Amino acid sequence: KKAGRLLDTLDLDVVYEDEYLVVVNKPPGVLTVPGVNCNPSILDFVHQKYGTTVSDPATMIVHRLDMDTSGLVVFARSPQVAKKLHAQFRDKETTKFYECLVMGHIPLFGAKSVHDIQFHADLPLQRDHEHPPFMRVSTPKSEQAAMAAVDALQQHGWKKLVCKRPKPSQTAISIVEQGFCHGDSSLPFTRLRLKPITGRTHQLRVHCAALGY
Repeated sequence: KKAGRLLDTLDLDVVYEDEYLVVVNKPPGVLTVPGVNCNPSILDFVHQKYGTTVSDPATMIVHRLDMDTSGLVVFARSPQVAKKLHAQFRDKETTKFYECLVMGHIPLFGAKSVHDIQFHADLPLQRDHEHPPFMRVSTPKSEQAAMAAVDALQQHGWKKLVCKRPKPSQTAISIVEQGFCHGDSSLPFTRLRLKPITGRTHQLRVHCAALGY
């Protein structure tokens, strides 16, 4: 599954281009950059079409979306532009938003409209010692279990991986809409707008799961 599905030229949905950068709408199920089995990625197609002056495709990469996530990806058309864009992402001069569908309705707590519901998930994350390399919300119990697992491990590499301390993680969350799939009252859904304040691995998925969705 990590290889992603095979691509064709129709997967290259360019929404903006100029002499400095290219913005592509990546479909779900495909890789942003090459992965295992060397299956073609969006980067490969972008380099073929726009990278005539760039010898190394890797220099065009500014950021990534994971395989299952769809959305806009920015590629630089020169190392100089890539350096400036990297700085903008690093210094949080760019703002990223994600949308997701979750099962169930989030309580409105007396609000008149779903659009009035805005809240923050402020939950520290740590490596899941039982299911690496996944992440989980850090609790006193999970920290104790992780440290006990470290004592039982023999390979230094795994010790270093699991022994990392929990990191602060924040996500701003608002509700876009709530409804029912196919009009069936037994299948409620909520569309959430997520703004990552921090950028931890799997942060948005783990925060939604910790909230019960």
